Amino acid sequence: MEQKISISQIIIIILIFVTATVLFFYNAGNYYLWGDEAETGVYAQNILKFGLPVGFDGRNLHEHRDGLFLNERGINAMMPWLQFYVAAASMTIFGETSFGARALFIFLALAAMAVQYLFVCRFFNNRRLAIINLALIATSVSYILFARQCRYYALVTLLLPMACYLYTKYNRKRNHVLAASLIFFLFLLSNHLLAVTALGGMAFAFFIFVDPKKTLHFFLKPMIITAPLYLAFMFWLQYDGPGNPYVLRNIHPDDFLRIIWIYFKDYNSTQVIPVGILILLLLYWIMDRVRGKKDKYETIKKELAILTLLLFFTVTLSVLTPQLSSNKISDIRYVTAVLPMFLLVQAFVIERVCNFKKWLAGILLCLTITTNIFTFTPFKSYLYKYVVEITHPFYNTVKVAATFIEERLTFEDELIFVIPNDMLATLQFYIGDKVLFCNVISEHNQNLLATGFDLPEYTYSMDVEPDWIVLFGKYTSLDHTKNLANKLLPKREEYREYVFSVPGIDLSRPELNYRYFEQPEGFDDNVRLYIMEHIKRGDGKKKPPGA
Repeated sequence: MEQKISISQIIIIILIFVTATVLFFYNAGNYYLWGDEAETGVYAQNILKFGLPVGFDGRNLHEHRDGLFLNERGINAMMPWLQFYVAAASMTIFGETSFGARALFIFLALAAMAVQYLFVCRFFNNRRLAIINLALIATSVSYILFARQCRYYALVTLLLPMACYLYTKYNRKRNHVLAASLIFFLFLLSNHLLAVTALGGMAFAFFIFVDPKKTLHFFLKPMIITAPLYLAFMFWLQYDGPGNPYVLRNIHPDDFLRIIWIYFKDYNSTQVIPVGILILLLLYWIMDRVRGKKDKYETIKKELAILTLLLFFTVTLSVLTPQLSSNKISDIRYVTAVLPMFLLVQAFVIERVCNFKKWLAGILLCLTITTNIFTFTPFKSYLYKYVVEITHPFYNTVKVAATFIEERLTFEDELIFVIPNDMLATLQFYIGDKVLFCNVISEHNQNLLATGFDLPEYTYSMDVEPDWIVLFGKYTSLDHTKNLANKLLPKREEYREYVFSVPGIDLSRPELNYRYFEQPEGFDDNVRLYIMEHIKRGDGKKKPPGA
């Protein structure tokens, strides 16, 4: 029997959502889109023009992996598509700005909170647990930062709770099968790697600890619809590129075991699931066993189902991940698919303390939200740093570069050369309609140069002389641009150089391991932003310099 909701609980839920809305939306457009976000934004802009996520818009080509992402028709065949269309819809409603690109994703992240609440209420029949989970989600800096991204993060965060909630209501009716099929299909279109790992973890855990027969029906019947649809989509896409070298490269146990280790290390340090919380939960289970509380058995089974889902997700992801095992930190952005479930595990402990002493549970909740005490670094507060950041914002590197160049454009179609190439989308999104980007791919790129659409020579030529050179760090990775860079950079006397006291890296990435909450000081000159303006800029164009 489902618990009734009290007036005080309704007030608390409203306050949590108001707090979340403020934290999620406040100054959400201040930072310009960082690299991955801008990539989504550029393809979304092209969808608004052509209906498909094409890489070439008639002026500029977007391809920061030198032909890896685009098929022979110039369509992005490597990245998940749903994020592009959500970003396009968001910009249609809110405008082609930083905030406009992100707004709809933020609304979806808020919707994910609501669906997670409904799932926990129904699955555990415990409204208080669901409210505690809500409070942890609304104040989780990791969740907030990923929610504020023009990227697939909010999509996968929403789709797993949707699947879990539907599971609690599933009765094999046609409309439920169709709903599950749609959720699975959208999950695959959001990120097929996370769809496999998160839904696979759910299927494995619920089969063991919840209801094996129901779980088989829930996953197998919808897949009769989902699998053919997704395979037909992939067949239509007909990817003819060189292939993705980043898939299944950690199959060896020495590699994926290391990946598992760094994931759990970072789960702890970034408060996704502090090790102290796991220890407390284990102690509660032992106490329930010692006291012989049989009424807790069903609850523990469901708690184990959530933990097993998370364990399966982490292990499977560590095998399938595109991340190199030699990395020192994990690809924590993938955890967005199960982040509300990790925060639910924290809620398990606080809710159990609430059964003992409500005031003690209140203190524990406050400590969990405002400190890092369960990771044994008690005086570190990401929430405090985040609030300071959004109330005292600073320009990120992309905003500095884009606004500086845009204010100084004089002629039509000035050429810009960007180093490294993976920062290309950031400038393309903001000033791509005013300038032309050169040397986007190498002149030996047969995948794109042999296609049915004609690329302008400046996109691949080594003979271009750009009007602007933008270096996001003096000695940054040069990837395929190194040949032209080696040809141009010795000619520094032909360029007027501007040096900016901002680091040429993405300060606004959402992962806490990379995130800067304030402008760093005293960094090395080699990592500054450099913009070089050709002294003879404008020759042969609309009018001569100084006219």
